[in-house]
Amino acid sequence: MSELGDLLTLVIVARDSYRTLHGTVHTWTHHERSIEAMRRFNDAHGVTGGILYAMGTERTEDAEPAPETSESEVRIWLEVPDRARCETTREIGSQSLDDLLIVDGTTWWSDHPEFGAMTNHGDPHHLHGLPVGQEILDPIRLLVGRDLVVLGPGVTVAARQAITVTTAVRRASQVLFIDEDHMLGPRPDSQELVIDAERGIVLRQTSFLDGEPYIVTAFTEIVFDEPIDPDLFVFASRSGEAPIDAGFVRPRNVPLHDVAAAASFEVFAARDVPDGWRLTCSVREANDRAGWPAAVDLHYAASDASANVNVTETAVTDRAPERTPDGRPWETLTRDGVTCRVWDPADDDWPMPRILVFERGKTEIRLTSTELSRDALVVFAAMFGPARQTPPSFD
Repeated sequence: MSELGDLLTLVIVARDSYRTLHGTVHTWTHHERSIEAMRRFNDAHGVTGGILYAMGTERTEDAEPAPETSESEVRIWLEVPDRARCETTREIGSQSLDDLLIVDGTTWWSDHPEFGAMTNHGDPHHLHGLPVGQEILDPIRLLVGRDLVVLGPGVTVAARQAITVTTAVRRASQVLFIDEDHMLGPRPDSQELVIDAERGIVLRQTSFLDGEPYIVTAFTEIVFDEPIDPDLFVFASRSGEAPIDAGFVRPRNVPLHDVAAAASFEVFAARDVPDGWRLTCSVREANDRAGWPAAVDLHYAASDASANVNVTETAVTDRAPERTPDGRPWETLTRDGVTCRVWDPADDDWPMPRILVFERGKTEIRLTSTELSRDALVVFAAMFGPARQTPPSFD
């Protein structure tokens, strides 16, 4: 068999090549290039309305500048088929954040320094991904729709013998084309993969944009098939508090009148929206640990996906107005009877949305959209009136 054929055979069975895995994974991220990779993917596939937050601190005059890069380290224990423990440390500028994730079958628990302890209580409709890119453990997905060049063996990563391969986007055929990148999400221009010569998993993955790396993920240590203490998959929060229900966000497509009746404050909704627009709704309970107030989320979307408006409603408080994403002051304007605060993203803030905040009675309403202009958002805000709390009557 050819060198490439041997590699593909190795990669295909990678996820079945071990019973347990324990190791440490280090990830380096260049934020500007990562955002640009996402922007190009969205542009190429007509994706609109997404919000991408780079890891870093707020860009304010008195705050630490957002770092150019960040690093993280994950200590991971896997037991096939469905047990995992991940201890993650993220270094962002001068900040260091530690969090924990345990998965046992369909149940997961997490403990985050900001959000506290959470669990899905075994709900199979609310699962949790791992902080380690799972494609490095099942790398066949990294090779779909790519041209491959095997550079050969002779490399050692985490004390393991490995094979180096480069991948690049496969040029589309005029007669045969499957949009694999769209199916799998944003893909780099090219990658270098260092693949374990025995197990087939990726020991180091480097993603490039215009020839420059933007994400490097690598095992610094790894062992296979050693017994794992079952107690590692037993969750205990650092605070000693019981984890809250991670399903505090109710399923979408809850009727507006049910959302309005369930909220602890008066809910408002847009009247006379354009024909064909859809509305989905949800309620969020308060999370004191994370500092999240009770909220109602409404999402208005044009049927052709040409425009989206996200709405978040909370009770008015005496807290100071939140900062804008880049620290610039809010602009205050009054138009069509609406007094509001507005923030317009600069060109280099893509893909952050335009933000408009106003009040109705004792409810604060926040509108965000990447498609609607400032004037269109003001017009949209003027449409808001009290939402009914009972089903519509057709008598």
